[in-house]
Amino acid sequence: MITAAVAAIVAMLTVAAAGPPLAVRLPPRWAVWLLGLAATGAAASTVFVLGVLTFIWLGQFGEIAEEGHWSPAALRAADPISAQVSIGSGLLLVSAMTWTTRAVLRHLRQLYAWRRIERDLPVGEGSVSVLDSDDVDAFTLPSGRVLITQGMLAALTQAERDIVLAHERSHRVHWHAWWRVIVDLDAAINPLLRPTARAVMHMTERWADEDATRIADRRTVALTIGRIALMRNRRRPDLTVAATGGRIPQRVRALLDSPPRTHPAHLLTVLVLLATLTGTSLAVEHAGEALIENAMHHPTAAETANR
Repeated sequence: MITAAVAAIVAMLTVAAAGPPLAVRLPPRWAVWLLGLAATGAAASTVFVLGVLTFIWLGQFGEIAEEGHWSPAALRAADPISAQVSIGSGLLLVSAMTWTTRAVLRHLRQLYAWRRIERDLPVGEGSVSVLDSDDVDAFTLPSGRVLITQGMLAALTQAERDIVLAHERSHRVHWHAWWRVIVDLDAAINPLLRPTARAVMHMTERWADEDATRIADRRTVALTIGRIALMRNRRRPDLTVAATGGRIPQRVRALLDSPPRTHPAHLLTVLVLLATLTGTSLAVEHAGEALIENAMHHPTAAETANR
């Protein structure tokens, strides 16, 4: 149990540490898919390992052992994890669930607020709505609706508008807003995953940038994004993805560089991390089941009293 739990924790910490540097070495599409899955796997592994460690300790109480028909004394004798570690795991699990619940409620409130606003928005061509605002902004909602302000349309040339719309349509087609929600919840479960979550969020913008280069050269896309970033005059609403999101200087530099290439070694690294997360979590499950099964082979307190 100790070896399996430590291995699972090491795998989770590796994902948390390796996520940001791997993100900039992978093509944006692969970075979002693979690192998004890795962050979700690490968050799930965190909950699972903490849950097993907590359950094995709780199973040593008579009432719970009676319900499960195993011997609490046998489970206590075989459990290699100290009570302090198990109690700490339980406290961390409760904290993770509290943070996650808050994050879920926050996202639900935002989704509901935007849903109400969307009912009154006019729908233009291709699910694009124009907002009567002088602010210079354009963003995509989780529903896939693209919103662009009158101020943005007035500030850009036709070629620049096409780039912005291509960027936002990429967000809509690939559901980038939902990837952002998922990794945000992963970070709520395990705060150590916040850098990886931020890296994935940034790479959703890079993915949309690369899609925009299909209609214009890389330098023009970079100049458009930089120019819009300088003109923006307000904070963008939550739960949205936009051409001026992420880290603008890094995005511009990436666009001024050659197109990203896929390196098999980087892909293999992420796949190994995913496999390790899965394998170590299964090892923790197997070790926990072995402890419970061993305790079931011993008489319970009620069975001993009846003899």
